[in-house]
This record gives sequence, structure tokens and C-alpha cells, in this order.
Amino acid sequence: RHGRRQAGKLPARRQRQGEIEPAVRARRNHVAGAIPGAVPDRRAPRLTVHVAGDGPPVVLLHGLTSSHLEWMGLKSALAAGFTCLAWDARGHGDSSRPQGAEAYAWGHFAEDLVAVAEALVAERGGGEIALGIGHSFGGTSMIGAAARRPALFQRLLLVDPVVPPPPQAGITPEN
Repeated sequence: RHGRRQAGKLPARRQRQGEIEPAVRARRNHVAGAIPGAVPDRRAPRLTVHVAGDGPPVVLLHGLTSSHLEWMGLKSALAAGFTCLAWDARGHGDSSRPQGAEAYAWGHFAEDLVAVAEALVAERGGGEIALGIGHSFGGTSMIGAAARRPALFQRLLLVDPVVPPPPQAGITPEN
């Protein structure tokens, strides 16, 4: 079993492979205040993160209909040299499930990822995420987060991401 905690709440001692870290949960609002221009939203989801290891930070985001469990093997392997943070996106795994289709717009997942990554960077005293790894929908969210905050990630590893086409001049949503 891997340790669970909420974004914005890093323990003083990092979980080592094989140890169990107690669960700590909090609302995303605790993270949102650290993002310039972010306004805490009482309707924001509770995002649950799972951390293992110690070293440069790595953030892992699962594919659609999956959860942090997708990364258990990789997280355990990387924990020997990295702080690995696998998290459950809104509506997935142990995170809350906001009501209404608008809560699941692509941009919200990218914003949540920025919030989680910003919290990890802030708790480490600054810097950047050494590696962001995203599978499918997680890869698309990584692209969105990196577009919003280009200096936040040193590298991205995208596994079969859904890559939207670039906007084209003269083409409207009605077309």
C-alpha cells in the first residue's frame, strides 16, 4: 500500500519504499492560494495525492477512467531516487467528484495539475518539477499545465496523449 496525502500537505519525512504513510486530506483551496490569480472555489474538488521517495520531484497523472493505481509499479521503482507524486484527478480514484459537466472541462484538469505541481514545488522551497509523466488524458493535462506554466516542468513524458489540433484562423466552433 502506498501513502496518501492531499495536495499542499507534504510530510516532514518522505515515505520510503515499503513504508506506509498515513492519509491526510484537505480541500484544493489550500493549494489554490499559492497560484497567482487563482481564486479559491468552495466547489473545487478535493484532490488526493500519493507520494513516495525522496529526490527531484516527479508528477504522475493517470489516463481517463483510471487512478493513481496505474502508476504503482513505476512510482515504487522511481522512489529510490525521486519524490514521486501520483494523484487522482477530479472525478477519479480517491479524489472528489464535482457535480455538473462543466466541472470536467479539459482546462480544469490542467489547472488542477498546475495547483498540485505548484504545491509540491513550494513545499520543496522552489524550483521546478524534474519530470511530468502523463498517460492519455493525463498527457493532455500535462500539455495544458505546461502551456499555462512553461517554467514549471523541466521535462514531460507523454504516453499516448490526446493531442488537440491547433486553433486555425477563420474556423469557429460552429464550423
